[in-house]
Amino acid sequence: MAHQQGSELKTYFAIFAALMGLTFLTVYVAYADLGSMAPVVAVGIAGVKATLVILYFMHVKHETKLIGLYALSGFVFVAIMIAVTMGEVAGRTDTGPDPLAPAPTQNGG
Repeated sequence: MAHQQGSELKTYFAIFAALMGLTFLTVYVAYADLGSMAPVVAVGIAGVKATLVILYFMHVKHETKLIGLYALSGFVFVAIMIAVTMGEVAGRTDTGPDPLAPAPTQNGG
């Protein structure tokens, strides 16, 4: 498939501008008080940024469906690993004080 250089360059600059805007949005969200939704919003923004990079800068958008499936399978694997990890962390019971905490310092120097 033949691509026109001018339109491709405009697309790259548009994607770059979108990535910069999303980066500024990420910084804004980091300082905003969103409570327990802050990590969800941050991961959502990061997911959109990663999708843009993969589709345009890694040229997955113009490849075959099989290449897209390979790229998607990596995300599915990571999502499964995160879900298993978060499930394990959520199921923990309170174990008391940290047994590996640093020893208190003495002021008698």
